[in-house]
Amino acid sequence: MAQDLTVRNLTAELRMAEKETIGGVPVTEEQITAWAAEAEAGYDVQALKKRGRGRPGRGAEPSQVIALRLTPEELAALDARAASEGGACWRPSCSSSTAGTNS
Repeated sequence: MAQDLTVRNLTAELRMAEKETIGGVPVTEEQITAWAAEAEAGYDVQALKKRGRGRPGRGAEPSQVIALRLTPEELAALDARAASEGGACWRPSCSSSTAGTNS
């Protein structure tokens, strides 16, 4: 008898695990049918939310990604120049006088 209850419990758990969920809430067949009918009816493309493609551009033209290698001395000079112009040091290894300051 105990064996039979265990099998029944496992079967019920397996059935529950097979159901799809959204945020942990099971999706019903009625919801799926309604979503399918909505999709088959079509969507107004103009009414759909437009999404951007990643981070906004810095200018009118696309930016170019470049690789740059600097020596520690060049980095220190760059940090000093940024600090003198009111910029912030973004690197963890910057001196504490310029690290974390923003203008």
